[in-house]
Amino acid sequence: MTREGHISTNIRRIVDQAPASPGVYLMKARVRREGPATVVYVGMSSNLRNRVRTYFTKSGDGRTACEFIRRNVEDIEFIVTDSEKEALLLENVLIKKYKPIYNVRLKDDKTYLSVHIDPGEEWPRLRIIRVRKMPPKGSGKYFGPYSSADACRRTVRLLNRLFPLRKCSDGNFRNRTRPCLYHGIKQCLAPCCALVDRRTYMDMVRQVIDILGGRADNVVAQLEKEMQKLAGEEQFEQAAVLRDRIRALRRTLEKQKMVKHSPVDRDIFGYYRHGAEIMFQQLPVRNGMLLAGKSFPGQAYDFSSEEVLASFLFRYYEREDAAVPPEILVPRDFEGRDSLESVLTERKGGKVTITVPLRGEKEQLVRIAARNAEVVFKEKHSEEERTRSLLESIQSKLRLRNYPRRIECCDISNIGGTEAVGSMVVAIDGKPAKAEYRRFRVKTVAGSDDYAMMKEVIGRRLRRSRAGEGSKEDVLKDRWPVPDLLLVDGGKGQLNVARAVLRDLGISDLDVAAIAKVRDQTTGRKSKEMDIFYIPGRSNPVTFRKDSPELFLMQRVRDEAHRFAVEYHKKLRRKKKFTTVLDEIPGIGPARRVALLKRFGSVERISRATVDELASVPGISAGLARTILERLKP
Repeated sequence: MTREGHISTNIRRIVDQAPASPGVYLMKARVRREGPATVVYVGMSSNLRNRVRTYFTKSGDGRTACEFIRRNVEDIEFIVTDSEKEALLLENVLIKKYKPIYNVRLKDDKTYLSVHIDPGEEWPRLRIIRVRKMPPKGSGKYFGPYSSADACRRTVRLLNRLFPLRKCSDGNFRNRTRPCLYHGIKQCLAPCCALVDRRTYMDMVRQVIDILGGRADNVVAQLEKEMQKLAGEEQFEQAAVLRDRIRALRRTLEKQKMVKHSPVDRDIFGYYRHGAEIMFQQLPVRNGMLLAGKSFPGQAYDFSSEEVLASFLFRYYEREDAAVPPEILVPRDFEGRDSLESVLTERKGGKVTITVPLRGEKEQLVRIAARNAEVVFKEKHSEEERTRSLLESIQSKLRLRNYPRRIECCDISNIGGTEAVGSMVVAIDGKPAKAEYRRFRVKTVAGSDDYAMMKEVIGRRLRRSRAGEGSKEDVLKDRWPVPDLLLVDGGKGQLNVARAVLRDLGISDLDVAAIAKVRDQTTGRKSKEMDIFYIPGRSNPVTFRKDSPELFLMQRVRDEAHRFAVEYHKKLRRKKKFTTVLDEIPGIGPARRVALLKRFGSVERISRATVDELASVPGISAGLARTILERLKP
């Protein structure tokens, strides 16, 4: 039954006339009252009519399946496909195109870390990389991806300690003339200085590859044979080195949780749901070992858990860096499972099965994933409650009109007015949002005038939050989010500058405050621990307890703005320092400049060279050589 009074005649007609075929449906609603209806949800089904009806039919407990859809959806568009598999692929394309607000999103979109080693190199080394695309064949061996960055780095540290492969970059390796410090502490065999033969080195490389590939037991057995052989030859010092290596490997193996004796790689998924919120947990099994997994928070709204799970799995495996194992364990069945199996099989180039285990070890693994999801969900909510309490305290103490969910801080860095820059850092819910950091080169201020520089930077930043020229869509796309609290590093002067900018731009609903170091009245030195805050409408500064978490949060944001500004300033100074007179010669770019300096060593030697000598450098013609010499004449 439907609640007729709350469903429009148009929607009722669309639902009744929906095709009973596989395909994709796009639900449209108004996100803003004055705006047009936009796509808010994209879904797929093997039977569009049956699926769409579920959104407008009461369930057994008397509530509609999706309250927001029943209330707000104005139109539903259908795209019929020949198969469920085509519908699944089309759904993914449309989600990427429209970015609907109610579809499941993977909030943690960073690529995972992997360990790379290339046996094709003359002297291979271990590298930690982020694989954003499937690596080309012949580019070496990749192990991972590791769900935990810490686990990846600990693995590489352990292997570098036990197996003394080179650690320097290719450039350092080619130019090194004597062993590095790692050789001194017996963590590098110094192939750069020919202190090891390649056969011995490559034997060690193969052992490292075996360990990363899950064949550590074979390496231990091999090392034991070598140790016994060395002991029999009375080479006790070398035998002791192997003994310590074997012990360290065994301790590492004991920490890994073995999943019986199955060598099959698999991904295990579980979830915990509380109302409209959901937490997914992925646990990978690689070479029979259960490794650290990764959690993904999301919004389920009023959608069924089966539908949310199906959408999540496709989003998870569509990423180019996601490794597809031959077996995937999930807690419940869902529509489109066979189609997803087919898509993943094609991607992997081998059979992939998605299984819903009902008993035994596999079912226990799914339960472990679900328990982990519950623990992470509750920890996250506990942290969110602490953060909310913290931000509410800041709001009360600083008399803010807005809850300071988004705090921005601006700072200036320069030396005597040269290479002046500004920074803007962002903290959302008390955490750094580094993707939203911005930096500015000061353009309109000559000399050392920090107030004028701050005025320029704040003005340029806030103008990006206002409507500009062009179409409404372009303006909304380019507009920066408005902060809840604008924090400036400085005292009353900087606060007044910020307020003046707000007045000039006609902004009246933005909270602003200044954070300043307390000066010792005797020495005049700034305190490293205590800060005070200046706010509009109050002559005396606001103070927090020295050990209060509110103060620590604001200090972290300010210090981050300072760090970001100083790093940019130093970068520009370094760039200017390494700029030579060659950069002012037409036709000389970075590549030719490097080639000239590499051949002659300095600008002075270049000026003493002949036209033929300059023309012998790759990329330098005789005409350009004459131009160089003319420009470099004293």
